[in-house]
Amino acid sequence: MAMPQRSTIPMAAQQEQQQPGSSELLDPQGHPRNSQDLGTWPGQPGRHSTEAYDDAQRLDAVSPMSQWADHPAYQPVATAEPPPIQQDDPPYAPEAPLKSAKEQQPAQHPRLRRYCGGGWSAEIASAVFSILCVVAIVVILSRIDGRLLSSWTIAVSPNAVIAVLSTAAKAAMLLPVAESISQLKWLYLQGLHPKGTALGLQHLQIFDDASRGPWGALKLFWLARRVPFTTYVGCLVTIAALAVDPFTQQILSFEQKSTPVPGAQSTVTRSQVYDNQGTGVHGTANVVDPTRDGLLQAAAVSGVYDLVSPPPFRCPGSNCTYPVFTSLAICSQCSDVTAPTLKSCEYPLEGYPAQICNFTMPGGFSPQAFAAVDAHNGFTHTSLNISVNRTIAMEGSTRLITMGMIRFTVDDMANGSADDKGWQDTLKAYECRYDVCARAYSNWTTVKGTVVHGATQDSPLNITGMGPVAPFKALQEGFPGNATFMMNYLDVENMNTALATIFDPDFGGKPGGNTFTAALYNSRNLTRTVENIAAGMSFRMLAGPNATAVFGEVFAVQTYMRTHWAWLSLLAALEVLTCLFLVSVIVATSRAGQPAWKSSMAPLLYDDGMPDGNAKTEPAGERGGH
Repeated sequence: MAMPQRSTIPMAAQQEQQQPGSSELLDPQGHPRNSQDLGTWPGQPGRHSTEAYDDAQRLDAVSPMSQWADHPAYQPVATAEPPPIQQDDPPYAPEAPLKSAKEQQPAQHPRLRRYCGGGWSAEIASAVFSILCVVAIVVILSRIDGRLLSSWTIAVSPNAVIAVLSTAAKAAMLLPVAESISQLKWLYLQGLHPKGTALGLQHLQIFDDASRGPWGALKLFWLARRVPFTTYVGCLVTIAALAVDPFTQQILSFEQKSTPVPGAQSTVTRSQVYDNQGTGVHGTANVVDPTRDGLLQAAAVSGVYDLVSPPPFRCPGSNCTYPVFTSLAICSQCSDVTAPTLKSCEYPLEGYPAQICNFTMPGGFSPQAFAAVDAHNGFTHTSLNISVNRTIAMEGSTRLITMGMIRFTVDDMANGSADDKGWQDTLKAYECRYDVCARAYSNWTTVKGTVVHGATQDSPLNITGMGPVAPFKALQEGFPGNATFMMNYLDVENMNTALATIFDPDFGGKPGGNTFTAALYNSRNLTRTVENIAAGMSFRMLAGPNATAVFGEVFAVQTYMRTHWAWLSLLAALEVLTCLFLVSVIVATSRAGQPAWKSSMAPLLYDDGMPDGNAKTEPAGERGGH
């Protein structure tokens, strides 16, 4: 008996073409299903139309079991009648029409919602925290602006506090920016953004890099040029955040200023009255003792050597200021009279190398100068000569002394000869005078123990009465302060004597003949030396026997905090852009019905994580690998 030929269909194909009559090949609703195909039926979400077409062909194929049904050796184990098919329950669900990418909603996979479908609570909280940090910075800066650094009682410096708050604000600000950029990639990938177009999977890496840092954000500007403007805002915030720290360091600066110290006072003394009373006076003869006012004489002598004692300013702090005050002083004045001075020279001895020159000055002074040949030193001539006129104190004048000084250069003396007259042409002639005057001191200060000279205003005095202690009045109009002064005529005489001792030499012009004349001879600047003598005597008169105190202010150098608000503008602007960027992404996500996947990559791990019909979407096998 001829055996029927076996079907040449492979076993795998035979299994795929089993009849739907067996109960193990039916689903609970009675629809036949293939044991190898556990997907959904055609027309259901997730199945492609090609799979539905293949299923239809497999159902129409002849089952190998039907070919062996009549053979005696083939007996089915069990047969089951398929359930009746209702007329209103078609065996195949009608295939749904395909939707466009923008009309199709994303797959709502339960695992996607569970693991990566969260909301925006963390981003909103982070943005609010960042704003609160900026508000805290503004509050702190507004309270410490212009205040002393010593008023800051916290152990951490104000700069450190501002740096911590700005760093926290920047870090909290970048979180919603990064998540929003990541969310945009899902909107643009599926074309769900209101103003965007669908992008390819190659843009996922670009968006992912942009959400991670400034370099990726910078690359997005030229690698993804078709994205809407919103994306560039987020990238701009990410890049500009690099400058937040340098800008923050410039917000607060420290300035050192002199601040008045409460309760402290600086002092300086002045003399409206100068009267040493009976000191140095013996009996009724009124003999002036040389030590009547030794400190004043010492001040005059110190000035000869250009050593001026400092004025009696007292400052208990680092800096001190003093009000305008007046006092008795010594005024000096020198004039260069070289041009109008007349010269008359003669040679009295024939055959003897000597020259005698008389000089007549405009003030009536007639100093002399000599030139001769010395047996040991060769040719020599007068280097300095001074002619002094003294004023009698009892006459009521405030003029102390007047003098005429002539000086010659000595550089060519060693090479001179008896007939040399060139030394006469090196003449320098000065007329100087000293007066008791009234002086106003203004804008004088003390800085770190050093007296800083301010301005002075001098006024001549006019005697307004007679007596042992005579009254004087300042003549200059507008002279500040008290313009009335009093002096003992014996003290005026003592000032006269102190000056005459310095400028009245024992022998005309010979160096070494008088100690003070020798000092003047060595002076590089005669007029400056004259001024120094007057200054030293004036400073001594400030602390005279009848001196009174003048009080000023004491200042201490303290550090102040200063806020530069312009440097905070960058952080404030980035906060505004961050909030606008976050709100725009949240609104776009809500309108598109897109889950908030943000930076999660989990949607790419599921076949139904991305919607069908997107031309840019690759199959799941290509996304996840083979």
